[in-house]
Amino acid sequence: MSATTSATVSQAQHREALQRELMRERIRLHSAMFGWLPAFHVALVALLMVTVLRELPRATTIAWACTVIVIESARASYGYWVLRHIAQIDVRYTRAGQTLACFVSAAALGSVAPLFLGQLSPAQQTLLIAVLSVVPSIGAAVSTSSRFYVLSYASGVILPTVGAWIHTYPTLGSAAVLLSITHVGVIYLATCENARTLKNSCAIRLQRDQTLRELERSNAAYLAAVEVANKESTTRARVLAAASHDLRQPLNALSLYSAVLSTNPTASVQVETGQRIGQLVHSLGELLHGLLDLSQFSSGQYVLVREPLDMGSLLESLCIEFEPIAQAKGLQLRREIGAVTLMGDPMAVARMARNLIDNAVKYTDTGWVEVRLGHEAETAVLTVSDTGCGIEPAQQARIFEEFYQVGNPGRDRSQGVGLGLTIVERLVELTGGAVMLDSEPGKGSTFRVALPGVVKPHAVDLGVHPNALDASGEQALHVEGDGRRVIVLDDEHDIIRSMSALLKLWGFMVGTASDAEEVTALFAHYGVPDLLIADLRLRGAQSGLDVALALREQHGVFPVLFVTGETSSASLQSLLEQEHPLLYKPIDPMKLRQAIDLLAPSRVQPD
Repeated sequence: MSATTSATVSQAQHREALQRELMRERIRLHSAMFGWLPAFHVALVALLMVTVLRELPRATTIAWACTVIVIESARASYGYWVLRHIAQIDVRYTRAGQTLACFVSAAALGSVAPLFLGQLSPAQQTLLIAVLSVVPSIGAAVSTSSRFYVLSYASGVILPTVGAWIHTYPTLGSAAVLLSITHVGVIYLATCENARTLKNSCAIRLQRDQTLRELERSNAAYLAAVEVANKESTTRARVLAAASHDLRQPLNALSLYSAVLSTNPTASVQVETGQRIGQLVHSLGELLHGLLDLSQFSSGQYVLVREPLDMGSLLESLCIEFEPIAQAKGLQLRREIGAVTLMGDPMAVARMARNLIDNAVKYTDTGWVEVRLGHEAETAVLTVSDTGCGIEPAQQARIFEEFYQVGNPGRDRSQGVGLGLTIVERLVELTGGAVMLDSEPGKGSTFRVALPGVVKPHAVDLGVHPNALDASGEQALHVEGDGRRVIVLDDEHDIIRSMSALLKLWGFMVGTASDAEEVTALFAHYGVPDLLIADLRLRGAQSGLDVALALREQHGVFPVLFVTGETSSASLQSLLEQEHPLLYKPIDPMKLRQAIDLLAPSRVQPD
């Protein structure tokens, strides 16, 4: 729809709304006038009875008087009913009803002329005609600037009056008609002018009401935004405080271990120190990955993919991964996994399932952990149960908060960093699902995740999604590099040196570059490598994605693994939308090795 058409439609809607409001306002004002009209008619009828009609037969005049008062009382009752239902009435039907009521009421009052004019003296006739001539003007005041009400009321009084006058004085008929038309015309013109004033008043009030409604909506939206901002600010402060503590502790330990290594310790101390440093780096990696995930989910940078996913196979592989850990604690890892194919995001589903199973194993000391998978209609249902410590009712509402851990006030890093369930909840919200908890202290907990999108498994590709590299198993593929050539593109020299050293230890041939010019020269001199590992963000305006795409245009398609520490940028958004393989810094060496072997398989065939 064009802007001109939209504006025309909006103007038409405004005019229609104004017309309805104007009609409703006239009806309301007119109905409000009905309250005192019976008293006015009683007074007017009584005045005519004691002055003009006092010498006429009582039965006839009383019958006329009662008719006028009954009709006017009925009109007043109708007005009261309209006022009580003013918001629900149909304005067009109600206006028609009030117009008819005006005519009937006026005709009853005006019938006094044809009934009694011929029986009156000339003086009495003059007085009666004078009174009846004034009545339409009073009706115009009561009509609240409505042409319909004025014309119906004036016609009801003047038509029988003029008819009676012409019948009594035929020679003065033309003059009576002309004067009556002039009288009604003046009243009509005055009513039209008042109608314009009322219309302007209603337009102003309608605009005022609309402005007030918009202000109320804006105020409500503002208050809601302030509440959300305050909540986010409080959450951010809590997260930063907890993250600051959890970052300082391992960094402090790393500093001390570095001092230990600088003293040339014995071989056994070096080995132990190296293991401790590895554990600390792993803990820092978990924390940073969790914070990165939360940042992506909160900023809307995470792009969900929709593809067929064999949830049964995924959960089976996760159970195999956690089985040794469970057995080391003396736990049974039960599973009842049905065949379910979900149209969903492989990384999101894998991350949710991994975090729930990891939590169950971590917080269960004796008994079992059970993983079940089924579906209800088109909804997949993942259930993870345990016989662990359980969760107190007062704590159940908080377990999805960032860094909140049951029974870990000392922030023991062996129990994780406290972001697992938060990530589960955010991913469930993103996928349109629901997560439920049923827990009893001392008996265990059951987490139930419902995910929409179950599909039939026929003719679907159930491969691993490239962006799910950091959500797959953590067992490294221990094969030699067998001379595969890898080029590392990164603008941080420490990253280049450390990754180059690690890749060479794995048996890869490594070339390094810090910008587009250097990597282009490497491709030109040595040809296309088996794999390019490129940092997404380079110095200046360069992007690893742009560099890789430019190299592919020159040399054809070759495998590229992107690495990044960013949480939101246009390049990251584009990378995710194009579904390129991606690992987030800090990079787990086992996941790095697995990604390399997946993207650039070994040329050595196993025996």
